[in-house]
Amino acid sequence: GEIATVVIRRCTLVPHECPIVVHSPTVRLVIEQSIIGDIRAIDDETRQAPNVVSIADSIAGGHGREDAIGTPDAPSAFIDLSVARSTFFGRVRVHGVALIENAIFVQPLSVRRREAGCVRFSYLAPQSRTPAGFACVSEPAPVFMSREFSAPGYARLAFESPAAIAAGAESRGEM
Repeated sequence: GEIATVVIRRCTLVPHECPIVVHSPTVRLVIEQSIIGDIRAIDDETRQAPNVVSIADSIAGGHGREDAIGTPDAPSAFIDLSVARSTFFGRVRVHGVALIENAIFVQPLSVRRREAGCVRFSYLAPQSRTPAGFACVSEPAPVFMSREFSAPGYARLAFESPAAIAAGAESRGEM
């Protein structure tokens, strides 16, 4: 039979070596407390519903490539995305979003279906195209201790990060 849900929890997939490829039209991908590379979708928009991808407490791809989440075959991946407390290096190009909160998108987040969903308490790179937002910022940009995967301060916000990022989460802590 087909796999319904794939869960990646507390894992490190070397960002520039291990992309995740979503090929099944019915799989739900859940990523929690992990460092991952790019997510690539092999699209088939002839089906009725997009893949569902949920990411929480994680750092996601785009390391040396254009997309953290996307597809080589279309303007956006046929994915409905939910995000909580995560950072994305690289563009994110998806069909739709349910809820994105307390997240950092270093490069633009582009959502094709913007009539539904919500983005809140997040940093969105300039030129992002999203559904309705609440308490989001697009300037000034976050400052990281390092963007190199092998460095000790990888993806950690630097002390000199702007206050809007350092205290911009719903809890008034870091995004």
